[in-house]
Amino acid sequence: MKKFEKNALLEASISENNILGYGVAKIDGAVFFVQNAVCGERVLLRIIKCAKSYYVARVEKTLAESPLRIHPECPYGKRCGGCSFQHLDYEYELKVKKSYVEGCLAKNRITGLSVRDVISTGKTKAYRNKGQFPLRKDENGVSFGFFEAKSHKVFPISDCAIQEADFAPILRFVCDFLEKHNVSIYCEESGEGLVRHVYLRKGQKTGETMLCLVLREDRFPETDLFVSQIRQRFPSVSQICFNINSENTNVILGKETRTVFGSEKIRDVLCEKSFFLSPNAFYQVNRDGAELLYRTAFDLVNLKEFDAIADFYCGIGTISLSAPAELPIFGIEIVPQAVEDAKMNAKANGVDRATYLCGDAADAFSYLKSKSFQNTLYIVDPPRKGLDPQLIADFANNDCKTVLYISCNPETLARDLVLFFQNGYHTDSITPVDMFPRTGHVETVCLLSKLNARQHIEI
Repeated sequence: MKKFEKNALLEASISENNILGYGVAKIDGAVFFVQNAVCGERVLLRIIKCAKSYYVARVEKTLAESPLRIHPECPYGKRCGGCSFQHLDYEYELKVKKSYVEGCLAKNRITGLSVRDVISTGKTKAYRNKGQFPLRKDENGVSFGFFEAKSHKVFPISDCAIQEADFAPILRFVCDFLEKHNVSIYCEESGEGLVRHVYLRKGQKTGETMLCLVLREDRFPETDLFVSQIRQRFPSVSQICFNINSENTNVILGKETRTVFGSEKIRDVLCEKSFFLSPNAFYQVNRDGAELLYRTAFDLVNLKEFDAIADFYCGIGTISLSAPAELPIFGIEIVPQAVEDAKMNAKANGVDRATYLCGDAADAFSYLKSKSFQNTLYIVDPPRKGLDPQLIADFANNDCKTVLYISCNPETLARDLVLFFQNGYHTDSITPVDMFPRTGHVETVCLLSKLNARQHIEI
Protein backbone atom coordinates (compact mmCIF):
# COMPACT_ATOMS: atom_id res chain seq x y z
CA MET A 1 0.00 0.00 0.00
CA LYS A 2 1.39 3.37 -1.01
CA LYS A 3 1.91 5.91 1.78
CA PHE A 4 0.56 9.46 1.59
CA GLU A 5 1.26 12.58 3.65
CA LYS A 6 -1.21 14.68 5.61
CA ASN A 7 -2.54 17.69 3.63
CA ALA A 8 -1.72 16.01 0.31
CA LEU A 9 -4.15 16.82 -2.52
CA LEU A 10 -5.36 13.90 -4.65
CA GLU A 11 -7.98 13.24 -7.29
CA ALA A 12 -10.20 10.24 -6.57
CA SER A 13 -13.40 8.47 -7.59
CA ILE A 14 -15.88 7.64 -4.83
CA SER A 15 -16.90 3.99 -5.12
CA GLU A 16 -19.39 3.72 -2.22
CA ASN A 17 -20.56 5.24 1.07
CA ASN A 18 -20.12 3.68 4.51
CA ILE A 19 -22.52 3.62 7.45
CA LEU A 20 -21.08 6.91 8.75
CA GLY A 21 -22.00 8.59 5.46
CA TYR A 22 -18.39 8.99 4.33
CA GLY A 23 -17.53 8.40 0.71
CA VAL A 24 -14.99 5.63 0.15
CA ALA A 25 -12.15 5.90 -2.36
CA LYS A 26 -9.19 3.64 -3.11
CA ILE A 27 -5.90 4.92 -4.50
CA ASP A 28 -2.87 2.67 -5.03
CA GLY A 29 -4.16 0.17 -2.48
CA ALA A 30 -4.90 2.81 0.16
CA VAL A 31 -8.44 3.38 1.51
CA PHE A 32 -9.74 6.92 1.96
CA PHE A 33 -12.86 7.90 3.92
CA VAL A 34 -13.99 11.21 2.49
CA GLN A 35 -16.32 13.57 4.34
CA ASN A 36 -19.39 14.77 2.42
CA ALA A 37 -18.59 12.75 -0.70
CA VAL A 38 -21.11 10.59 -2.56
CA CYS A 39 -20.80 7.35 -4.50
CA GLY A 40 -20.17 8.09 -8.18
CA GLU A 41 -18.44 11.43 -7.67
CA ARG A 42 -15.01 12.49 -8.85
CA VAL A 43 -13.38 14.75 -6.28
CA LEU A 44 -10.22 16.59 -5.38
CA LEU A 45 -9.59 15.58 -1.77
CA ARG A 46 -7.24 16.72 0.95
CA ILE A 47 -5.91 14.26 3.53
CA ILE A 48 -6.71 15.40 7.07
CA LYS A 49 -5.77 12.26 9.02
CA CYS A 50 -3.31 9.43 8.44
CA ALA A 51 -4.08 6.19 10.29
CA LYS A 52 -2.27 2.89 10.09
CA SER A 53 -4.68 1.21 7.65
CA TYR A 54 -6.70 4.11 6.19
CA TYR A 55 -6.86 7.86 5.57
CA VAL A 56 -9.54 10.45 6.33
CA ALA A 57 -10.02 13.27 3.84
CA ARG A 58 -12.30 16.18 3.00
CA VAL A 59 -13.49 17.37 -0.37
CA GLU A 60 -11.61 20.38 -1.66
CA LYS A 61 -13.53 20.43 -4.93
CA THR A 62 -16.19 18.27 -6.55
CA LEU A 63 -15.06 17.61 -10.12
CA ALA A 64 -18.13 15.58 -11.12
CA GLU A 65 -21.30 15.37 -8.98
CA SER A 66 -23.16 12.12 -8.42
CA PRO A 67 -26.86 11.72 -9.29
CA LEU A 68 -27.17 10.14 -5.83
CA ARG A 69 -26.37 13.46 -4.15
CA ILE A 70 -29.14 15.56 -2.70
CA HIS A 71 -28.79 19.05 -1.26
CA PRO A 72 -30.24 19.03 2.26
CA GLU A 73 -32.35 21.82 3.67
CA CYS A 74 -30.84 21.46 7.14
CA PRO A 75 -28.12 24.06 7.75
CA TYR A 76 -26.70 22.30 10.81
CA GLY A 77 -25.66 18.94 9.39
CA LYS A 78 -21.91 19.48 9.37
CA ARG A 79 -21.85 20.78 12.94
CA CYS A 80 -24.37 18.36 14.43
CA GLY A 81 -23.21 15.15 12.78
CA GLY A 82 -26.45 13.35 13.64
CA CYS A 83 -27.84 12.96 10.10
CA SER A 84 -24.89 11.29 8.41
CA PHE A 85 -26.94 10.50 5.28
CA GLN A 86 -28.62 13.85 4.75
CA HIS A 87 -26.66 14.40 1.51
CA LEU A 88 -27.61 11.01 0.01
CA ASP A 89 -30.59 9.87 -2.01
CA TYR A 90 -32.85 7.95 0.38
CA GLU A 91 -33.14 4.80 -1.72
CA TYR A 92 -29.36 4.66 -1.86
CA GLU A 93 -29.21 5.16 1.93
CA LEU A 94 -31.29 2.00 2.36
CA LYS A 95 -28.86 0.07 0.14
CA VAL A 96 -25.93 1.30 2.24
CA LYS A 97 -27.65 0.09 5.40
CA LYS A 98 -28.29 -3.33 3.87
CA SER A 99 -24.62 -3.56 2.88
CA TYR A 100 -23.65 -2.62 6.42
CA VAL A 101 -25.66 -5.50 7.87
CA GLU A 102 -24.11 -7.86 5.30
CA GLY A 103 -20.66 -6.57 6.22
CA CYS A 104 -21.26 -7.23 9.94
CA LEU A 105 -22.13 -10.85 9.13
CA ALA A 106 -19.09 -11.24 6.88
CA LYS A 107 -16.75 -9.92 9.60
CA ASN A 108 -18.03 -12.70 11.83
CA ARG A 109 -17.59 -15.32 9.08
CA ILE A 110 -21.33 -15.94 8.85
CA THR A 111 -22.32 -17.26 5.44
CA GLY A 112 -25.47 -18.63 3.80
CA LEU A 113 -27.72 -16.14 5.55
CA SER A 114 -29.97 -13.87 3.49
CA VAL A 115 -30.23 -10.17 4.32
CA ARG A 116 -33.49 -8.82 2.96
CA ASP A 117 -33.92 -5.34 1.53
CA VAL A 118 -34.34 -2.65 4.19
CA ILE A 119 -37.98 -1.81 4.79
CA SER A 120 -39.14 1.66 5.77
CA THR A 121 -42.24 3.78 6.29
CA GLY A 122 -40.73 6.20 3.76
CA LYS A 123 -41.01 9.11 6.17
CA THR A 124 -37.66 10.86 6.60
CA LYS A 125 -38.70 14.10 8.34
CA ALA A 126 -40.39 14.95 11.65
CA TYR A 127 -40.43 11.32 12.75
CA ARG A 128 -38.75 11.68 16.17
CA ASN A 129 -41.21 11.88 19.05
CA LYS A 130 -38.50 12.68 21.61
CA GLY A 131 -35.89 15.41 21.83
CA GLN A 132 -33.41 16.48 24.50
CA PHE A 133 -31.95 19.92 23.87
CA PRO A 134 -29.08 21.51 25.81
CA LEU A 135 -29.31 25.24 26.47
CA ARG A 136 -26.74 27.99 26.32
CA LYS A 137 -26.62 31.68 27.11
CA ASP A 138 -24.43 34.26 25.40
CA GLU A 139 -24.62 37.89 24.27
CA ASN A 140 -27.62 36.97 22.11
CA GLY A 141 -29.60 35.55 25.01
CA VAL A 142 -30.80 32.03 25.83
CA SER A 143 -30.97 29.52 22.99
CA PHE A 144 -31.49 25.80 22.51
CA GLY A 145 -29.31 23.64 20.33
CA PHE A 146 -27.18 20.54 19.99
CA PHE A 147 -23.68 19.59 21.00
CA GLU A 148 -21.23 19.88 18.14
CA ALA A 149 -19.98 16.55 16.83
CA LYS A 150 -17.19 15.16 19.03
CA SER A 151 -17.38 18.05 21.49
CA HIS A 152 -19.31 19.44 24.45
CA LYS A 153 -19.86 22.81 22.82
CA VAL A 154 -23.50 23.76 22.33
CA PHE A 155 -24.40 25.53 19.11
CA PRO A 156 -27.83 27.16 18.65
CA ILE A 157 -30.44 25.92 16.16
CA SER A 158 -33.89 27.16 15.15
CA ASP A 159 -35.35 23.74 14.33
CA CYS A 160 -34.44 20.12 13.56
CA ALA A 161 -35.79 18.43 10.44
CA ILE A 162 -36.20 14.97 12.00
CA GLN A 163 -37.86 16.17 15.21
CA GLU A 164 -41.59 16.74 15.67
CA ALA A 165 -42.48 20.02 13.97
CA ASP A 166 -44.21 21.50 17.03
CA PHE A 167 -41.16 21.09 19.28
CA ALA A 168 -39.39 24.21 17.98
CA PRO A 169 -42.12 26.74 18.95
CA ILE A 170 -42.21 25.30 22.47
CA LEU A 171 -38.43 25.48 22.74
CA ARG A 172 -38.35 29.09 21.55
CA PHE A 173 -41.00 30.06 24.10
CA VAL A 174 -39.12 28.34 26.93
CA CYS A 175 -35.89 30.14 26.00
CA ASP A 176 -37.70 33.50 25.88
CA PHE A 177 -39.24 32.84 29.30
CA LEU A 178 -35.88 31.92 30.85
CA GLU A 179 -34.29 35.05 29.34
CA LYS A 180 -37.10 37.35 30.47
CA HIS A 181 -37.04 36.06 34.04
CA ASN A 182 -33.26 35.89 34.24
CA VAL A 183 -33.16 32.16 35.01
CA SER A 184 -29.57 30.93 34.96
CA ILE A 185 -28.40 28.41 32.36
CA TYR A 186 -26.11 25.54 33.29
CA CYS A 187 -22.47 25.79 32.28
CA GLU A 188 -20.67 22.46 32.01
CA GLU A 189 -17.23 23.98 32.54
CA SER A 190 -18.06 25.75 35.82
CA GLY A 191 -20.82 23.43 37.01
CA GLU A 192 -22.94 26.52 37.78
CA GLY A 193 -26.37 27.52 36.53
CA LEU A 194 -29.83 26.00 36.94
CA VAL A 195 -31.42 24.80 33.67
CA ARG A 196 -29.47 22.11 31.81
CA HIS A 197 -31.78 20.71 29.11
CA VAL A 198 -35.28 20.94 27.74
CA TYR A 199 -36.71 17.46 27.20
CA LEU A 200 -39.78 17.00 25.00
CA ARG A 201 -41.73 13.83 24.23
CA LYS A 202 -44.92 13.50 22.20
CA GLY A 203 -47.52 10.79 21.81
CA GLN A 204 -47.65 11.00 18.03
CA LYS A 205 -51.06 9.32 17.80
CA THR A 206 -52.69 11.13 20.73
CA GLY A 207 -50.93 14.49 20.42
CA GLU A 208 -50.17 14.53 24.15
CA THR A 209 -46.86 16.28 24.83
CA MET A 210 -44.54 16.20 27.82
CA LEU A 211 -42.37 19.24 28.61
CA CYS A 212 -39.59 18.56 31.08
CA LEU A 213 -36.93 20.97 32.30
CA VAL A 214 -33.75 19.26 33.50
CA LEU A 215 -32.50 21.28 36.48
CA ARG A 216 -29.32 21.20 38.54
CA GLU A 217 -31.33 21.90 41.72
CA ASP A 218 -34.93 21.26 42.73
CA ARG A 219 -36.03 24.86 42.45
CA PHE A 220 -37.49 27.01 39.69
CA PRO A 221 -38.54 30.66 39.92
CA GLU A 222 -41.99 31.61 38.67
CA THR A 223 -43.21 28.02 38.40
CA ASP A 224 -46.91 28.95 38.46
CA LEU A 225 -46.45 31.63 35.80
CA PHE A 226 -44.41 29.26 33.63
CA VAL A 227 -47.09 26.58 33.82
CA SER A 228 -49.88 29.07 33.16
CA GLN A 229 -48.22 30.54 30.07
CA ILE A 230 -47.29 27.13 28.64
CA ARG A 231 -50.87 25.88 29.07
CA GLN A 232 -52.23 28.98 27.39
CA ARG A 233 -49.84 28.92 24.43
CA PHE A 234 -49.55 25.16 23.92
CA PRO A 235 -52.73 23.22 24.80
CA SER A 236 -51.14 19.97 23.58
CA VAL A 237 -48.71 20.07 26.54
CA SER A 238 -50.46 17.73 28.97
CA GLN A 239 -47.55 17.23 31.36
CA ILE A 240 -44.96 19.66 32.73
CA CYS A 241 -42.26 18.31 35.00
CA PHE A 242 -38.84 19.05 36.44
CA ASN A 243 -36.09 16.44 36.40
CA ILE A 244 -33.30 16.97 38.91
CA ASN A 245 -29.74 16.16 37.84
CA SER A 246 -27.12 17.60 40.18
CA GLU A 247 -24.30 15.37 38.95
CA ASN A 248 -21.33 16.66 36.95
CA THR A 249 -21.97 14.26 34.10
CA ASN A 250 -23.01 14.12 30.46
CA VAL A 251 -25.93 11.85 31.38
CA ILE A 252 -28.98 13.99 30.66
CA LEU A 253 -31.62 12.82 33.13
CA GLY A 254 -31.31 12.45 36.87
CA LYS A 255 -33.20 9.91 38.97
CA GLU A 256 -35.80 12.28 40.43
CA THR A 257 -38.67 13.76 38.42
CA ARG A 258 -41.37 16.03 39.86
CA THR A 259 -44.56 16.74 37.94
CA VAL A 260 -45.84 20.32 38.35
CA PHE A 261 -48.77 20.11 35.94
CA GLY A 262 -50.92 17.34 34.53
CA SER A 263 -50.60 13.61 34.89
CA GLU A 264 -47.29 11.89 35.58
CA LYS A 265 -47.39 10.13 32.19
CA ILE A 266 -48.46 10.89 28.67
CA ARG A 267 -50.24 8.36 26.44
CA ASP A 268 -49.63 7.11 22.94
CA VAL A 269 -51.20 4.43 20.75
CA LEU A 270 -49.02 1.79 19.10
CA CYS A 271 -50.31 -1.22 17.15
CA GLU A 272 -53.81 -0.26 18.35
CA LYS A 273 -52.74 -0.54 22.00
CA SER A 274 -52.49 2.30 24.51
CA PHE A 275 -49.19 2.94 26.27
CA PHE A 276 -48.48 5.30 29.16
CA LEU A 277 -45.01 6.84 29.12
CA SER A 278 -43.18 8.18 32.15
CA PRO A 279 -40.28 10.59 31.48
CA ASN A 280 -37.57 7.95 31.95
CA ALA A 281 -39.38 5.15 30.13
CA PHE A 282 -37.85 3.68 26.99
CA TYR A 283 -40.15 4.12 23.99
CA GLN A 284 -39.18 3.93 20.34
CA VAL A 285 -38.57 7.47 19.04
CA ASN A 286 -40.21 6.64 15.70
CA ARG A 287 -43.75 5.48 16.43
CA ASP A 288 -44.68 4.59 12.84
CA GLY A 289 -41.36 2.83 12.43
CA ALA A 290 -41.98 0.87 15.64
CA GLU A 291 -45.31 -0.37 14.29
CA LEU A 292 -43.57 -1.49 11.12
CA LEU A 293 -40.82 -3.21 13.13
CA TYR A 294 -43.18 -5.07 15.45
CA ARG A 295 -45.51 -6.19 12.69
CA THR A 296 -42.55 -7.35 10.63
CA ALA A 297 -41.27 -9.31 13.64
CA PHE A 298 -44.59 -11.04 14.31
CA ASP A 299 -45.04 -11.82 10.61
CA LEU A 300 -42.04 -14.14 11.01
CA VAL A 301 -43.90 -16.22 13.60
CA ASN A 302 -46.99 -18.41 13.53
CA LEU A 303 -48.29 -17.45 16.95
CA LYS A 304 -50.83 -20.28 16.86
CA GLU A 305 -47.93 -22.66 17.53
CA PHE A 306 -47.16 -21.09 20.93
CA ASP A 307 -48.85 -21.13 24.29
CA ALA A 308 -46.96 -18.20 25.86
CA ILE A 309 -44.67 -15.23 25.15
CA ALA A 310 -41.58 -14.51 27.26
CA ASP A 311 -40.41 -10.93 26.72
CA PHE A 312 -36.84 -10.32 27.89
CA TYR A 313 -35.74 -6.65 28.18
CA CYS A 314 -39.49 -5.97 28.11
CA GLY A 315 -39.29 -2.29 29.08
CA ILE A 316 -42.82 -0.89 29.33
CA GLY A 317 -44.24 -3.92 27.51
CA THR A 318 -44.69 -2.52 24.01
CA ILE A 319 -43.52 -5.55 22.00
CA SER A 320 -45.38 -8.39 23.67
CA LEU A 321 -48.53 -6.34 24.25
CA SER A 322 -48.51 -5.56 20.51
CA ALA A 323 -48.56 -9.25 19.57
CA PRO A 324 -51.62 -10.07 17.44
CA ALA A 325 -52.62 -13.02 19.64
CA GLU A 326 -54.10 -13.47 23.11
CA LEU A 327 -51.32 -15.48 24.72
CA PRO A 328 -50.08 -15.40 28.31
CA ILE A 329 -47.26 -12.86 28.56
CA PHE A 330 -44.29 -12.93 30.89
CA GLY A 331 -41.98 -9.91 30.92
CA ILE A 332 -38.64 -9.53 32.65
CA GLU A 333 -36.87 -6.18 33.13
CA ILE A 334 -34.19 -4.83 35.48
CA VAL A 335 -35.57 -1.25 35.66
CA PRO A 336 -38.22 -1.05 38.41
CA GLN A 337 -40.09 1.93 36.93
CA ALA A 338 -40.33 0.19 33.56
CA VAL A 339 -41.87 -2.87 35.24
CA GLU A 340 -44.49 -0.70 36.92
CA ASP A 341 -45.22 1.02 33.59
CA ALA A 342 -45.58 -2.38 31.89
CA LYS A 343 -48.11 -3.47 34.50
CA MET A 344 -50.07 -0.26 34.00
CA ASN A 345 -50.01 -0.68 30.22
CA ALA A 346 -51.30 -4.25 30.44
CA LYS A 347 -54.14 -3.08 32.67
CA ALA A 348 -54.92 -0.11 30.39
CA ASN A 349 -55.39 -2.51 27.48
CA GLY A 350 -57.52 -4.95 29.43
CA VAL A 351 -54.80 -7.62 29.41
CA ASP A 352 -55.04 -9.75 32.55
CA ARG A 353 -52.78 -12.52 31.22
CA ALA A 354 -49.53 -10.56 31.61
CA THR A 355 -47.01 -10.97 34.43
CA TYR A 356 -44.01 -8.67 34.84
CA LEU A 357 -41.05 -9.17 37.16
CA CYS A 358 -38.11 -6.95 38.03
CA GLY A 359 -35.15 -9.29 37.87
CA ASP A 360 -32.66 -11.12 35.68
CA ALA A 361 -32.59 -14.14 33.39
CA ALA A 362 -32.34 -16.63 36.28
CA ASP A 363 -35.59 -15.27 37.73
CA ALA A 364 -37.21 -15.53 34.32
CA PHE A 365 -36.34 -19.17 33.70
CA SER A 366 -37.34 -20.14 37.24
CA TYR A 367 -40.76 -18.54 36.76
CA LEU A 368 -41.32 -20.05 33.32
CA LYS A 369 -40.46 -23.55 34.56
CA SER A 370 -43.04 -23.19 37.32
CA LYS A 371 -45.76 -22.56 34.73
CA SER A 372 -44.98 -25.63 32.60
CA PHE A 373 -45.60 -23.94 29.26
CA GLN A 374 -45.18 -26.38 26.37
CA ASN A 375 -44.00 -24.01 23.64
CA THR A 376 -42.91 -20.49 24.53
CA LEU A 377 -41.90 -17.74 22.10
CA TYR A 378 -38.90 -15.91 23.55
CA ILE A 379 -38.42 -12.27 22.52
CA VAL A 380 -35.22 -10.29 23.07
CA ASP A 381 -34.70 -6.61 22.28
CA PRO A 382 -31.44 -5.76 24.08
CA PRO A 383 -29.58 -2.42 24.24
CA ARG A 384 -26.77 -1.71 21.80
CA LYS A 385 -24.28 -3.86 23.69
CA GLY A 386 -26.30 -6.94 22.73
CA LEU A 387 -26.92 -10.10 24.75
CA ASP A 388 -24.89 -11.54 27.59
CA PRO A 389 -23.27 -14.78 26.31
CA GLN A 390 -24.63 -16.56 29.38
CA LEU A 391 -28.21 -15.72 28.35
CA ILE A 392 -27.65 -17.30 24.94
CA ALA A 393 -26.30 -20.42 26.66
CA ASP A 394 -29.29 -20.36 29.02
CA PHE A 395 -31.69 -20.36 26.08
CA ALA A 396 -30.02 -23.49 24.75
CA ASN A 397 -29.72 -25.19 28.14
CA ASN A 398 -33.39 -24.54 28.93
CA ASP A 399 -34.49 -25.96 25.58
CA CYS A 400 -35.90 -22.65 24.33
CA LYS A 401 -36.80 -23.63 20.80
CA THR A 402 -37.72 -20.24 19.29
CA VAL A 403 -36.13 -16.84 19.88
CA LEU A 404 -37.30 -13.66 18.13
CA TYR A 405 -34.30 -11.31 18.18
CA ILE A 406 -34.82 -7.59 17.60
CA SER A 407 -31.57 -5.66 17.48
CA CYS A 408 -30.61 -1.98 17.29
CA ASN A 409 -26.96 -2.80 16.54
CA PRO A 410 -26.04 -5.10 13.61
CA GLU A 411 -22.50 -5.49 14.94
CA THR A 412 -23.55 -7.04 18.25
CA LEU A 413 -26.32 -8.98 16.50
CA ALA A 414 -23.73 -10.67 14.26
CA ARG A 415 -21.52 -11.41 17.26
CA ASP A 416 -24.48 -12.94 19.13
CA LEU A 417 -25.58 -14.99 16.11
CA VAL A 418 -22.25 -16.80 16.16
CA LEU A 419 -23.00 -17.92 19.72
CA PHE A 420 -26.56 -18.90 18.84
CA PHE A 421 -25.31 -21.02 15.94
CA GLN A 422 -22.72 -22.66 18.17
CA ASN A 423 -25.56 -23.53 20.56
CA GLY A 424 -27.58 -25.25 17.86
CA TYR A 425 -29.83 -22.44 16.56
CA HIS A 426 -30.60 -21.56 12.96
CA THR A 427 -32.12 -18.65 11.04
CA ASP A 428 -32.79 -18.22 7.34
CA SER A 429 -32.70 -14.45 7.05
CA ILE A 430 -32.38 -11.04 8.67
CA THR A 431 -34.78 -8.21 7.93
CA PRO A 432 -33.43 -4.66 8.43
CA VAL A 433 -35.94 -1.92 9.31
CA ASP A 434 -35.04 1.75 8.92
CA MET A 435 -36.23 3.23 12.19
CA PHE A 436 -33.85 6.19 12.01
CA PRO A 437 -33.82 7.68 8.49
CA ARG A 438 -30.92 9.99 7.60
CA THR A 439 -28.82 8.60 10.47
CA GLY A 440 -26.29 5.77 10.54
CA HIS A 441 -28.52 3.42 12.54
CA VAL A 442 -30.67 0.50 11.42
CA GLU A 443 -32.77 -2.02 13.36
CA THR A 444 -32.87 -5.68 12.43
CA VAL A 445 -35.09 -8.64 13.27
CA CYS A 446 -34.59 -12.37 12.83
CA LEU A 447 -36.24 -15.58 14.03
CA LEU A 448 -33.96 -18.21 15.54
CA SER A 449 -35.05 -21.82 15.78
CA LYS A 450 -33.37 -24.70 17.61
CA LEU A 451 -35.02 -27.21 15.28
CA ASN A 452 -33.05 -28.62 12.36
CA ALA A 453 -30.10 -26.36 13.16
CA ARG A 454 -27.58 -25.76 10.39
CA GLN A 455 -24.10 -24.30 10.42
CA HIS A 456 -23.71 -20.69 9.21
CA ILE A 457 -20.13 -20.09 10.38
CA GLU A 458 -17.50 -20.51 7.72
CA ILE A 459 -14.79 -22.90 8.89
